[in-house]
Amino acid sequence: MNLDKIGLGIDIIEYESFEDVQDNESFINKIFTTDEVSYCRTKSESLPYLAARFATKEAIIKALGQLDEDVFYSQIEITKKSNGSLKVIL
Repeated sequence: MNLDKIGLGIDIIEYESFEDVQDNESFINKIFTTDEVSYCRTKSESLPYLAARFATKEAIIKALGQLDEDVFYSQIEITKKSNGSLKVIL
């Protein structure tokens, strides 16, 4: 992956609109890693956590697309660092 250029991706999602797909296991397994699903489902309300990770992945895909890189949801994992900030693993 050539990172000589910097791409910027932005994605905003109203997590209520994500409510329809949160129980669609086929969709969930296509978009999220097992660790992401496990983490989100430990929360009393997993919907905002799943939606935030989806929006983050969309932004990453948009940014890398500007660099002519094809990246798919399953190739991206969103985790948390010990300080609470997000970490992206490609």
